[in-house]
Amino acid sequence: QLNRKFIDKHTALFAELRTALDQQTWEMLEQRSGLSRADMQRFAALYGQARTAVIVYSIGLTQYEFGVDNVKAVVNLALARGMLGREKCGIMPIRGNSGVQGGAECGVEPDKFPGGFAVNDDTARRFSNLWHHPVPSNPGLKGPHMIEAAHNGEIKFLYSIGGNLLEIMPDPKYVAEALGQVPVRVHQDIVLNTSMLTDAEDAVVILPGQTRYEQRTGGTSTSTERRIRFTPEISGHKIGETLPEWEIPTLIGRKSMPNGDKLFPFDNTQAIREEMSRIMPIYQGIEKLTKEGDQLQWGGPQLYSDGFTTMPANRAIFTPVEPPKCGSRQPNGE
Repeated sequence: QLNRKFIDKHTALFAELRTALDQQTWEMLEQRSGLSRADMQRFAALYGQARTAVIVYSIGLTQYEFGVDNVKAVVNLALARGMLGREKCGIMPIRGNSGVQGGAECGVEPDKFPGGFAVNDDTARRFSNLWHHPVPSNPGLKGPHMIEAAHNGEIKFLYSIGGNLLEIMPDPKYVAEALGQVPVRVHQDIVLNTSMLTDAEDAVVILPGQTRYEQRTGGTSTSTERRIRFTPEISGHKIGETLPEWEIPTLIGRKSMPNGDKLFPFDNTQAIREEMSRIMPIYQGIEKLTKEGDQLQWGGPQLYSDGFTTMPANRAIFTPVEPPKCGSRQPNGE
């Protein structure tokens, strides 16, 4: 039931995975998964006989210290049956909200530059040349690590856009203590939330933003299937001193950096889309989205139809993983 042809042609380290699996007993698998051997064999038979399959998962699989291993196990399943690069096959992670996918692809991930480029010396040099400004080559901190650093007094300034760390992270008391130790916090959002009401060491600044439907010249959102869709501005009353979500950091950048006017020249979202197309190869074409219904799907209808050309040696990698002990590690909000 393994797709040996696919494994031999397109993957690496399958032998290492098999060796690791041979060392995992049924008793251990039952104890750590909470499933019976019969349940696991029933699923294996169902999946092993399927000609096509899409594996869909969401944050319930990922918000643990072992979330990365969970995803690697899903990848192992897909690779073993050759369920990638074919029609009606694939892996589909469902994101937590409509801004997560596009945000991650546009540089919000602390270890990725816009367009999915890994943060390293070579890619930092690429963006430094594109922007005519030095770009750091060291990755940033993910949310849980940022909270830990704040709790240790290592973060002096925190700018939070569109999130409530008190509600999405485990252990709200610990998070509140961490936020309280940051000297200056800036919260930008469309509504008030509880994290804004947590005192800072020196000051809390709240900046009111507009929704995507209020911002002039419209905006875009990217779905979990890599589809970038244009959302036009909806005319109507705008609230008080609110500004478009992109304009607030743009104005701050212009005022706080010596060459801010050159680094942040954007006057509308069309200019931003043109910049995205210039520096992010996967987003080329986004500058042509201008009206309701306009959309594009980067990478086409399916990825890897020509093999794993972006992977080392053009091969996808199997990863040996071991199920964690039940109750040994808790969700970390990542």
